[in-house]
Amino acid sequence: MSILKSFSSNVKRIAGDWFSSKPKYSSVLEAWQAEDYEAVFIWMKFQAQNGNATSAYTLSKFLTDGTGTKIDLREARTWLERAAELGNPEAQVDLGDTILKEDPENFDQAIIWIKSAADQGHAEACFYAANYFLYKAKIPDYASALRYYETAANSGNAEACHHLGMMYDAGTGVARNHTIAAQWYTKSSDAGDPLAQARLGQMYEYGEGVPMSAEKAHDLYLASANQGYPTALFSLGLLYARGNGVPKDPMLAHKWLNLAAGAGVKLAADTRDKIAEELDDVHEAMAQRLATEWLESHSIMQKPQ
Repeated sequence: MSILKSFSSNVKRIAGDWFSSKPKYSSVLEAWQAEDYEAVFIWMKFQAQNGNATSAYTLSKFLTDGTGTKIDLREARTWLERAAELGNPEAQVDLGDTILKEDPENFDQAIIWIKSAADQGHAEACFYAANYFLYKAKIPDYASALRYYETAANSGNAEACHHLGMMYDAGTGVARNHTIAAQWYTKSSDAGDPLAQARLGQMYEYGEGVPMSAEKAHDLYLASANQGYPTALFSLGLLYARGNGVPKDPMLAHKWLNLAAGAGVKLAADTRDKIAEELDDVHEAMAQRLATEWLESHSIMQKPQ
């Protein structure tokens, strides 16, 4: 999102009396609405110099984008650091991200800022902090990872829901619990996460933490497969090969297994070839055509083999 769009909410939060050098405006919001970004920049700098964290962060964005002023990346970095020091969580996340872009291995420095934002309840920062404590810390801190994932998930972060599902699914730092795992996977699945949809489909297919339902498994696999997730393509093919939750259909099984093979699933090609033995040449060609049409309509690069 551009600074011009994202800034409007900040303006409403910090708008106040316009300082004397711009008497034609009664407030910064009025200058913003008039699209006088140079005036807004001057006001932002005035406020930032007086310790306003949101103004300091916005100033760094203006200097980065050249909004109301010339682009000056060095000064932008100075104001970004100042905003982070003043406690602005967005600035802290951006600074942590900037540190990692400069040095992908400098997690220890980046996490200082990201954790500070996370401790203010910033959902994105909570997710990043949880990832650090689970995957990047020298010694995994499962309790911190769980706490930050939960905060992010409860703020609507679908990826955090997925990671919580994985923690309970595998018993990583918590007691293994498929019922709780399925609950978190469901939240992530409902948000459209193809990985969560595929795993939740498996749980319904085999009755892990949820009532067994091949029909629900099919719907979840299909939702994931339609986003090109290889495991779901393969699982969907197996459902049609076995007639589990759907009518047995070797042609549709061939289609989905062919797509899975093209997506790199190792077992898919051999399974597809066995299914092909149940088809005559005409129906195998039709199955091949179905796979090709699916690829074309879903803009997936892999080609059926």
